[in-house]
Amino acid sequence: MRDPSPDRGCDRQPPVRRGSNRAVLRRANRAPLFLALLCSLTWAPQPARADTTQDAAAALRSMEAQATAAYRSRDFTKAAGLFTRMADAAPQKPILRYNAARAWHKAGALAVAAQHYARFIQATSPQLEHHRRAVTHLAAIKAQQQQQHQQQQSAQTPPTASATPISATVQERAAPGGSHWRRPAMWITGALGVIGLGVGAAVYGRGAL
Repeated sequence: MRDPSPDRGCDRQPPVRRGSNRAVLRRANRAPLFLALLCSLTWAPQPARADTTQDAAAALRSMEAQATAAYRSRDFTKAAGLFTRMADAAPQKPILRYNAARAWHKAGALAVAAQHYARFIQATSPQLEHHRRAVTHLAAIKAQQQQQHQQQQSAQTPPTASATPISATVQERAAPGGSHWRRPAMWITGALGVIGLGVGAAVYGRGAL
């Protein structure tokens, strides 16, 4: 009779199933495919981003060429609008802001030009040549605006009254020996003098080529 030992059951191992090994192999084969698919999804947008950047740069160059051509043809309003759009779209190129300021300045829009000059000055170093030019142009605009303001104030100021009393003027006209009676004699003397000068000029002009 066999001796039932309680430790025999612990020595036994469960039977190996063939189906489980196949599932493990399938999972192992699918792992590289999953990684490849994940990498393709991750890196797919990069060519599209590069194309978008290139298109934006090409559009900026085309707009800059149009603005430069308009500025050279003295269409300053069109050039100013194009340069302003480019300066807002590409703040990393402050020279576009300077070009916008120059175009608005040439177009006569002093207030708008002053704003663009100020923004360019704030965004650039004082050591740059265009920075110093912008400072000079901005000072000229402020001086011109101040002059225009003074002219407007002088135009709005009413004229002052005459300092000559009305009674004295009436007495002078009424007096027989006043200036009112001297005017015909003065006119006759002046007319004779003009005639004499005309004759002398005609004689002198004959010798000129």
